[in-house]
Amino acid sequence: MSKPILKSRLPEIAAGLDSFMREGMKLGGEAIAESAKARVPVDSGELRAAIHVDEGTEGVYVVAGDKDAFYGHLVEHGTSHSAPQPFLIPAFEENAELVNKLAGKSMRHGIAEFAIKRL
Repeated sequence: MSKPILKSRLPEIAAGLDSFMREGMKLGGEAIAESAKARVPVDSGELRAAIHVDEGTEGVYVVAGDKDAFYGHLVEHGTSHSAPQPFLIPAFEENAELVNKLAGKSMRHGIAEFAIKRL
């Protein structure tokens, strides 16, 4: 009698979860971006308008700036001429629990979808 061969399906499951996790990360990023927009000091409104969520190969990023409003890091951390006015880090801290919940929910949804497709 031959022994059954066991093969792990974890790599297949992990690959399938990527799109679900990315969606959860985007939702979390949007929550952080909205909070940062509410916290950022406003002079011209240019920096607030430049806060957005960006997707890269390694993940999802909340970006505070663009080619015109390139100074988000200077506002956040201050300079030798101006005091720090943190807005992005507090926005992340305020939403960290929500981001974790969204990631968990997305992962559970992805696992459920994977299980349904395999039935």
